[in-house]
Amino acid sequence: MSSERSSRVHAASVAENPTTRAERRIPFFSLGVLLVALGLVGVAIEILALKHLAVPWYAPLMATAGVASMLIAVKRRPTAARIVGLGFFCLFCVAEWWFLTWAIRLPAYTGPAHIGKPFPTFATMLADGRSLPDRDLRGDTPSIVVFFRGRW
Repeated sequence: MSSERSSRVHAASVAENPTTRAERRIPFFSLGVLLVALGLVGVAIEILALKHLAVPWYAPLMATAGVASMLIAVKRRPTAARIVGLGFFCLFCVAEWWFLTWAIRLPAYTGPAHIGKPFPTFATMLADGRSLPDRDLRGDTPSIVVFFRGRW
């Protein structure tokens, strides 16, 4: 009899306080947004503060983990705002992957230039900002091209 009464009291207290169950939920959608934002903040810190230029593979990885977290949140409670947010962040994640895998690809290496052979086609920028394509160097006059990295 006492166990039946205690279960009724427990059921009544849960019914009176419906936020008890909601408080224990993990905020997957917010976690996903945070992961995407942390990837962007990491890129900004790396480039602006540390002045380190490297391929930030962690940014699309964190965006992918964030989208996965948001997908869990949408599966648990599909609301219109969550679905639209998931779609936006999916597009953003795809854009990050596209940028790192296709947009910044270098042309294929064709080997070094050889003395007496035509110089491979190129276009570069002079120090004063003018463009210099390879066709400007062609002619009867010998040319020397020196690439200066800037600072080491």
